[in-house]
Amino acid sequence: MVLLLIISLNQIDLNRAELKDFYKLPVDSLTARAIYEYRELYGSFKSVYEILRVPGIDQNKFETIKPFVKIANPFPPRSEWGSIIAEQKKLASEEPPSKGAIDEWEELLYSPTNINKAKFDDLVMIDRMTPIDANAILRAQQQRVIRSARDLRQVNGLSYYSYVSLRKYVQYTDSTDRKFHGSVRIKIENGNRLDIGEDENIATRISYLEQAKNEIDNTIFDLKNFYGWSDNDCEKLRNEIDTSLYTLRRIKPEPSYSLRLKGNYERRLRLGILYHPKDGYKKGYVGIGDVGPVYRFYLGNYCIVWGEGLMVDNTDEYRARIFSRSTGIFGDLTENRNFTFTGFAGSFILHMPGEIGDFKPSLFYSLNQCDAILNPDGTVWRRIDNKYNLTCFKNQLNEQVLGLNLSFAPLNKINPGTYIAIEGMVIDYPEQKINPDPKWIDVPLDNYDPWFYPEITRLSSSSKRCFYGGGFLLPFKNLFFSSEYVAQRDTTYDRAFAYVLKSRLQYDYFYLNLLYRYYHPDYDNPFHRGFSEYRRFEDTPFEKPYALLNPEFTSLYDDPAPKPEQGVYIETRYQITRNITLSRAYLDIFQNLCHNLNNLRGYFEFEGQPIFPVRIRYSEKYIQKYLARPVQNTQSKTIESSIKILFYLSNFDNLGFEYRTGNVFLTPTEGDNEELSGGFLNLSFERNFLTGFSVEGGLAIWKTDGMSQWIFEDTGIDFLSNKGIKFYIVTSQKIGNLLVRFKIRKKETVIEHNGLYNNPDIYYPDLPGVRVNDFINYENSISVNLQLYYLF
Repeated sequence: MVLLLIISLNQIDLNRAELKDFYKLPVDSLTARAIYEYRELYGSFKSVYEILRVPGIDQNKFETIKPFVKIANPFPPRSEWGSIIAEQKKLASEEPPSKGAIDEWEELLYSPTNINKAKFDDLVMIDRMTPIDANAILRAQQQRVIRSARDLRQVNGLSYYSYVSLRKYVQYTDSTDRKFHGSVRIKIENGNRLDIGEDENIATRISYLEQAKNEIDNTIFDLKNFYGWSDNDCEKLRNEIDTSLYTLRRIKPEPSYSLRLKGNYERRLRLGILYHPKDGYKKGYVGIGDVGPVYRFYLGNYCIVWGEGLMVDNTDEYRARIFSRSTGIFGDLTENRNFTFTGFAGSFILHMPGEIGDFKPSLFYSLNQCDAILNPDGTVWRRIDNKYNLTCFKNQLNEQVLGLNLSFAPLNKINPGTYIAIEGMVIDYPEQKINPDPKWIDVPLDNYDPWFYPEITRLSSSSKRCFYGGGFLLPFKNLFFSSEYVAQRDTTYDRAFAYVLKSRLQYDYFYLNLLYRYYHPDYDNPFHRGFSEYRRFEDTPFEKPYALLNPEFTSLYDDPAPKPEQGVYIETRYQITRNITLSRAYLDIFQNLCHNLNNLRGYFEFEGQPIFPVRIRYSEKYIQKYLARPVQNTQSKTIESSIKILFYLSNFDNLGFEYRTGNVFLTPTEGDNEELSGGFLNLSFERNFLTGFSVEGGLAIWKTDGMSQWIFEDTGIDFLSNKGIKFYIVTSQKIGNLLVRFKIRKKETVIEHNGLYNNPDIYYPDLPGVRVNDFINYENSISVNLQLYYLF
């Protein structure tokens, strides 16, 4: 009985196992590889007896293998609900891809590209594909036709992990079951954002605005005396706070709806529409691709990413430590409102005579109205993420953007993917003056002086900004080198610049990434999304609503432009044995150039697989960070440990446990060390009851003492503070071509307010001297999300 139990636990799933797992079978390595290659060539097994069709396996070998293998459901077709949901789940990671890239990957699931005709730009846009992998495939195209997944796996230089990802998005001929593909998505969300304690909740924002309104007379007195504000300026501020408060108070906890339509005809004609009925917001595009010299061309809303994102990446997401990014031009149906481009964009491929290479120009033009902080004197402080459509910010900035990239690929036959490029961009705010003077946002005489922060004082005041630069990419065998350099004119010191140098060494079970970046403090490009650790306005007064004249200015903290940094980043992965892997390790040594403060961030994760269905992951994170302060800089040290146990069961079911704990050690004050702590315990699961129907969910309990925690859910990240409990349940159902995904989440947070009664500085404003008793807040929130997909 014990022997049978051990064998059953070590059975491998013929349709899910990797090549290394087949080597564990009690047969020679050639036979093990033959089983794996048969599956890759002919698709998933329907029965264990199908192994008898593998060349070299007779009845005796089959009887030897049979106790050690099993069959779960075969992999679903690429157009199934599971594939689309898997794309969305990629957002639940510490360094997620952009939402625009995920939209492109979703489209490839039901309209895959022909691997034998794929271009370099097609390949590097796909998840996990590196320039090394794309170079390997293009060289293979020149030698033979890739007819199957088996041929694809045998491409010399294509890493295993890129192959696993790539095969979902490609086919091997031009054949298709229908010429027109598309999807309709209806999304309904209902989350009570009035609940205190939720991120970006309205109740907290209202309380800050009420405080600002109560203190407005004293604030106006100081503004006149210290900053020279006029009576008219002060009256505009008063009206702005009143209007913001009125708008937020009128918001009700009601559902939000969105409708998205996407379609393409033979991957040549593309169209998309996004519509929000509640506020009338809409986006859309029409595009063509692979038509003569036109590689991509879009009219309407689009996203464009060049090189390392130093000159232009108009996504609105801040993503730290992004080593690889999907580049190119994409139709934009994301929720990005304030950084979207509206106009036209195109990229072209012109084959030069004599096979000397390809000339690949790319250009774009956008004319858009952006939400921004409008100063009382009519000048503009800066664009802002206007989450709640406040009229004081709405459409205050007219923006024109024009960009041109000229790329030349001279070695297409010898070394595909190699290019050199020059690029330029002009951002123009016609007939508007930019004036980021701190006096327009600062509360006088408080403890937070914005003039101390170069992140604020060295913002550009130019209404017309010019950027120029260039870059290159050189893949060579299992290496690549790349760089981008961009300079800006019309800055405080006439010229600022930013550049990135990076390289990668890649093997099947090992890689090494190296990156060096430098971003000058005066480099002020709203579409700069280069590799970084922090946002530009992190650790500045924009983190503190009470330090701002209008507390709603704190939305500027979400500006995705990076903080001026200089640093070296090293990352690696190494499979030590079949069962032990250093799954990821990185070290980032960098300097905050605004204050010349050195910082460090390190991380490692080991994964062990004692038996086939069980994986154990242990990770450690260490952060040493200096914070600039007017009197004395402070330092924090963060240590975070995590252990995960994952069980991969039959039928693609899984069960996971995670325990995380952390501590933050702050600079000593008054002779005492200040220490913050926090941790959580999390259970997650996924159960496939029937083909086309699954349930997944999670349960977490946590307790923090000043150190907030972050935790992954199904398709995103949630932040935990104080102590509490939460759970979520997600059901996914396929009914014909209709995909239904429903999620409900309940979160209960307990906030203890201790030590108030013995603190003489805390009292009721209208009852001076009357002490405040300790108390506890109980905060509950329930959110519901429904998504309907229809594929056609």
